[in-house]
Amino acid sequence: MVFFSSLSLLFHQVDCTRMLARFILGLWAIFVLNIISINAHGRLLEPPSRMSAWRLGYPVPINYNDHSMNCGGYATQWNTNGGKCGICGDSWSGRRFYERPNGAMVQHKIIPMTYSEGSIIKVTLDITVSHNGWNEFRLCNVARTGGIEATQSCLNDTLLADASGKTKFYFTSKKVGLYSYKLLLPKGTTCDHCVFQWKWKTGNSWGCDAAGCGVGHGDAQEEFYGCSDIKILPKGSPLTTSQPKTTTHKLSFSFRPSAKDYLGYNLLDIFREFDLVSRTFDVSERDDDLDLDDVLPVNTSAQEYLETLITLKTQGKLPYIPQTHPSDSKIVF
Repeated sequence: MVFFSSLSLLFHQVDCTRMLARFILGLWAIFVLNIISINAHGRLLEPPSRMSAWRLGYPVPINYNDHSMNCGGYATQWNTNGGKCGICGDSWSGRRFYERPNGAMVQHKIIPMTYSEGSIIKVTLDITVSHNGWNEFRLCNVARTGGIEATQSCLNDTLLADASGKTKFYFTSKKVGLYSYKLLLPKGTTCDHCVFQWKWKTGNSWGCDAAGCGVGHGDAQEEFYGCSDIKILPKGSPLTTSQPKTTTHKLSFSFRPSAKDYLGYNLLDIFREFDLVSRTFDVSERDDDLDLDDVLPVNTSAQEYLETLITLKTQGKLPYIPQTHPSDSKIVF
């Protein structure tokens, strides 16, 4: 009897151990899947977005997390808000930091770029961790919506295309770095203040659609947004572009961003800086860096700064693009 009791206890312990192991593995799977499903990141550099213009010297509030404007995250966007998002990537149900009139980060309006009606413009994205998907670009004349801020309805009315008529631009690789596109501004559209919107629907979550089930299928995917304030003048008008405020301070380089860059980040935000699939740092290889010298052609000082970064990067002295920079043409090391 004692033997059978001991044997029964042993099997019970084994079952409990197996259950515990399965539970731990299940938690680990959920953790990894959640990390993988949200670790794509990117920012709109040209035209300079409201959240990234500070990187080019414009006097706007600094946002070290400007590559994470993802509608509050996958769960918030799709489980809480039914897929809705703020026009600049803020959570639909949360505070709209980048929307006027009340957005704390956009109280001082700056229009960095001026274009000509019907012209071809260059759009530059900085993708720090990529998981496929596609990009779309929209435009809204703020005068149509009361003169203060754009609305998604207004933005949806003008979906921008390239010279071939393409409006949806797919990522064909997971390469990180800069991606550039040439878009046509609509003929007959001029504005003192237009909002240019970038939307990136990633393809890194599992789902189902008419084509089947799997990663990248289904409408519920993590999305990133960026918005820029621009002006479009009638064709033939002289173009003037706002220049960044001139400041001087030292620039230091290191392999990892400074502690200040991560101040206020939670653990998940730090994990987002890594591609857990390839086990490489998010910007360890940027094959597109040679395109960086044309990010802001009208801004000589910022362009010289970016060209200096390119030289250091190609020489193997700069594994990542620093989070801070001087706005004048002289780089102090």
